[in-house]
Amino acid sequence: MFRSFTSRERRNYLLLMLAAALYFCGLSFTLLLPRYLKDLGASEQALGWLIGMPLLPFLLFSPLVGLLADRLAPRWLAGAGIVTVAASTLGMLWVDRIGPAVYLLRALSGLGHALTFTALFAAVAMTLSGANKARGIGYFTVVVQGGNIVGSFLGGVVLESLGAMPYFLASAGITATAVLACLLINVGTADVAHTDAAPVPGNTPGLERGVAASLILVLVLGGAFGMMLQFLPTYLERLHELGRSAEPIPTYYGLTALLASVAGIRLVFGGWAFRDGNEPLLLGCMVAVPTAVAAMGHVGSAWAVAMVCIAFGAGYGLLFPAVNGMALSRAAADRQGRVSGMLTALFEVGFRGFGFVMGPVAEHAGYAGMYTVLALTIATGFAAFFVIEQDRRRWLPAISGRRVLPAAR
Repeated sequence: MFRSFTSRERRNYLLLMLAAALYFCGLSFTLLLPRYLKDLGASEQALGWLIGMPLLPFLLFSPLVGLLADRLAPRWLAGAGIVTVAASTLGMLWVDRIGPAVYLLRALSGLGHALTFTALFAAVAMTLSGANKARGIGYFTVVVQGGNIVGSFLGGVVLESLGAMPYFLASAGITATAVLACLLINVGTADVAHTDAAPVPGNTPGLERGVAASLILVLVLGGAFGMMLQFLPTYLERLHELGRSAEPIPTYYGLTALLASVAGIRLVFGGWAFRDGNEPLLLGCMVAVPTAVAAMGHVGSAWAVAMVCIAFGAGYGLLFPAVNGMALSRAAADRQGRVSGMLTALFEVGFRGFGFVMGPVAEHAGYAGMYTVLALTIATGFAAFFVIEQDRRRWLPAISGRRVLPAAR
């Protein structure tokens, strides 16, 4: 893939990956935040609301950021967002109880994340040509997950060994260093012409329907990924409290196994999954994801947690870059930034917003009930995708009797 890049494109893409690695490494420290908030007295319902709070500013601002990214240099938007996220993390140092200040800081974090994630994703879409888009997004998300793996592991070690102050200082410091990489990125609106997406008019029914179908998948995948990650630390503690596990299960058995599975599958197969003829494979991933989520509610050992997380990570890891590549390849060249904004917004709706529902469900029906409801929600979203998708025969060639041939290499 890199051989087809100009030197400028290669430099921008590598800087984008560096910025993403640093930013998500620092940000993923907050995957351990529910455990800290639980110690401050938060209930499962409160945890759900605190998990979902960053969604509100994200929804308000990410579409605007997507539009601005079509007109302004994304590096300035991303840089402002990184500083905002780091400031909200430092603000947690002065929080000693669950109150308005925690919700305000979580909202501020969501504003910063809207600026950063949307701008970085739009910059990647501008940098990559259509032929390289799915593979490039796959590699980019591998770097994101690599940052998440390192950050969640370091965050757990620092929080458990050194306490809250070093935990928040390390998170903010690592996040802030991503600004340096952002300022060196030189991607602008002129780079959109580099993509070879067809300039299909925005009101073309086939295009709009195809993009909409992809967006549904992004929404439910974001919800699946977010709930599996963010409720896992408190769920593992709850398993020991209920006597379902003989010993406390370390968080890394779940978080590290899941994130490493996502990164590994994308590194090996991420650029290959979204090709003509591979839709049945992705359909298998759609079966694996809700099945693994449902199984999580019935685990009782560290190895069972790790196996379920690996199965979930493999299915999710293949689906997510393929779905993003599908949406962007169906969008016109002058709409890459706007579609990128919609993709990141809907991912966050799932990643954060599902917490508004799953938190109360966990409190009143237990974690097993929550994982069952989550699995059914994901399966319903996948079914909705096939209702809207304009060419369902590509996904089920054996049933339709139509053989899907791979695209010419």
